[in-house]
Amino acid sequence: MKRYACRLSATAVVLAVAALHPLAPVIRAQDGSGRCAVVTAPDDDPAWGRCADNKIQAQALINEALANNPNLFTASLHAIAPGAKGAKDYIPQGHFTMIAGSFNRIGKKSSDGDVEVATENKTVLYQKTNDLAKFEVMIPQKDASNRVVGALILVFKGFNYGDSEEKLYLQGVAIRDAMAKRLASSADLFKPVK
Repeated sequence: MKRYACRLSATAVVLAVAALHPLAPVIRAQDGSGRCAVVTAPDDDPAWGRCADNKIQAQALINEALANNPNLFTASLHAIAPGAKGAKDYIPQGHFTMIAGSFNRIGKKSSDGDVEVATENKTVLYQKTNDLAKFEVMIPQKDASNRVVGALILVFKGFNYGDSEEKLYLQGVAIRDAMAKRLASSADLFKPVK
């Protein structure tokens, strides 16, 4: 599914370009528990992993993001798992999957749009067409050395036409940067946690 049909204001375009600049500058679960808040989708497949069972650093970071940002509806992190086809220290090619998220699709192959965010260092901002109260921010996830290690997909709720896209973009960057400080490399995404 392509996710590029969007209407961006001039501010959003400037912000998207600014995100590519190297100097472009964590989190209350929806259920209030600080744990993975599951959003069930019609296409959840029992073969995919459950976020509640996902005991890696990436999932802990997603859970913190949800816990500390009440307007964050869903969040997911896409990257290449160690040992996956094409896996390297840096991720120019390979098999991307959802490695962490707020819904039970852990291990699902990433969409082309999600992969492009990481491999082409793209930032994409748009209002969801199927639910106009939601706004999506797709940004490259970086590590502490500012290397791209994956794609961070954030969907914010409570968005109204005319609201500041810039505010949600900057909130997304703040979430991404807080996560980056805790990642020395892409391998840290997969460190086991309790």
